[in-house]
Amino acid sequence: MRELAAEVGVSGSYFTRVFRLNFLAPEITTAIIQGRQPDELSAIKLMGTGRFSGCWSEQRRQMGFD
Repeated sequence: MRELAAEVGVSGSYFTRVFRLNFLAPEITTAIIQGRQPDELSAIKLMGTGRFSGCWSEQRRQMGFD
């Protein structure tokens, strides 16, 4: 991860947080792209979230979609 982060010119921490977004439930990603995410789900909250659950239904609950 550090090598990839260095290659694109960002910190390892930032790269890891952005990389983690790849594992969001597709419905969450679609809702965010379409601007339909819950008001309390900001970019800061999303990026500050530790690890996402591997269970998409749990992700939806944690992020206020259910």
